[in-house]
Amino acid sequence: MKAASLDLGTNTFRLLIAEVGDGNSLKPILIKREIARLGGGSGTRPGSVPLIQRDALHRARKALREFRTIIDKHKLERIEAVATHIVREASNRDEFVDLVRNELGCEVRVISPQEEAELALRGALTVLGKHDTILLLDIGGGSSEYILSRNRKITAMISTDLGVVSITERFLRTDPPGKDDLNELHNYIEKRLQEVYTDLNKNVMDATLSGTAGTATTLAMMDMGVGEYRPDKINGYILTYDAVSALYRKLAGITAKERLAFPGLERGREDVIVAGALLIAMSMEVFRCQTMTVSDAGILEGILLNGESRAA
Repeated sequence: MKAASLDLGTNTFRLLIAEVGDGNSLKPILIKREIARLGGGSGTRPGSVPLIQRDALHRARKALREFRTIIDKHKLERIEAVATHIVREASNRDEFVDLVRNELGCEVRVISPQEEAELALRGALTVLGKHDTILLLDIGGGSSEYILSRNRKITAMISTDLGVVSITERFLRTDPPGKDDLNELHNYIEKRLQEVYTDLNKNVMDATLSGTAGTATTLAMMDMGVGEYRPDKINGYILTYDAVSALYRKLAGITAKERLAFPGLERGREDVIVAGALLIAMSMEVFRCQTMTVSDAGILEGILLNGESRAA
């Protein structure tokens, strides 16, 4: 069966077209991604009700129309789309749901943090399944999930407000960011991660730290120095703490425009990669892990492997 999945996130929209075989086997045919920045300027203070901005909806419409052009070239038996943090929280979420319906001709499912974690883990396990215990870090634009898995089952999941768009807009006010802003961001991330560590307790100590979604895969590409996006090279790539810390220091000291000179950093992510690199480095510190195993597979694959069949 040829099927498509769409992950409509706070920062990035992604499309996967794949052959789904018996026994939930998956053979990717095409992967497309667009930085739509749906959550840009939506409201960054805790307790505030986000609003998807007009320019963000315009970017979303443009990306969805590009996806529709691609989808129309394939005979699909199933299309399934999900939306995450910003659509969950936004006061005008129905407007975005209507936009997807009009542009793609399918419904978008607004998923909970728990569903998001389950899909991310299901997809990532196609790459990381050899490990008995995994702490999967799924970094999004509006939220980040810490997912503890034993024997392919979630044993604990904590959703945080540490999305790279959210914390960038909240804390990093200048380009390049000032020392005080970076220290404030560092202190906030540390406080939140210590809470996560306490909640997970000692259950996490024997886990393999793994990362999925755009921040982890981008840092992997930058560490490799490869400009062309290559999922086959990303899957299973080992990021070291020293490498991530070094990248963070370099990126934090230059402007967003200057960061684009780094091979592997896609346009549209240059402003949020500083916060993302710091978040990964600090996660490795707090959970006492010197390495992180990266997975390109995640929510997109999890959607198609969830056993639910929806007609195109």
